[in-house]
Amino acid sequence: MATLENQFPPVQLLNNNNNLDSVNDSIVNILVLGSGYETDDRLSYSAQLGLSALARMAEGIRLQRLIPSSNLIFSGYANFQPLPMAKVSAMAAQEMGIDSSFIQTICEPWNTKTEAEEYFKRFGTDTKLYLVTDAAHIPRAVVHFRRAGLNPIPAPTNFNIKKNNIPKRYTYYFPSSDNIKLMEIASVEYLGILWAKIGGD
Repeated sequence: MATLENQFPPVQLLNNNNNLDSVNDSIVNILVLGSGYETDDRLSYSAQLGLSALARMAEGIRLQRLIPSSNLIFSGYANFQPLPMAKVSAMAAQEMGIDSSFIQTICEPWNTKTEAEEYFKRFGTDTKLYLVTDAAHIPRAVVHFRRAGLNPIPAPTNFNIKKNNIPKRYTYYFPSSDNIKLMEIASVEYLGILWAKIGGD
């Protein structure tokens, strides 16, 4: 999983004179790929988002606030929910204080390949693009976007493996359901990368 997640570094931007990466483009798009949500009218839009979707939205908002003139674009279809994922994410971002004039949605795509294709149709290649998705998913996403003719700047988030120097507890090395889940995610992504490289969805 760490090998998968470490293929692209996190985006580090500072909006002061000590920029780690300067953004001077007049137009910048930040595309947050769809993930998942569950409708519950008792909850705010942000509370309806799944954990992955929350992490992606948070990273998109972080980048948008560091690049104030940028457009925050959410993608994702409805699946079996009443509203498209993109719409719910957009309303959640507004709950977090992002002005609606800086938000756009792409509601048709149902997977990463169609997200890339639909983005290309609407925006082409003239605009600088930050691509936000899970760190484990971003290698596959980059393959799809490059095959669509785009050259996104990867903006990974929601890392499963954190790097630190804190000694691991002995329980870290025991079998667990969490590790089984990580193995499942990694297996799906590696197979997805292979499938994407040969032109699959």
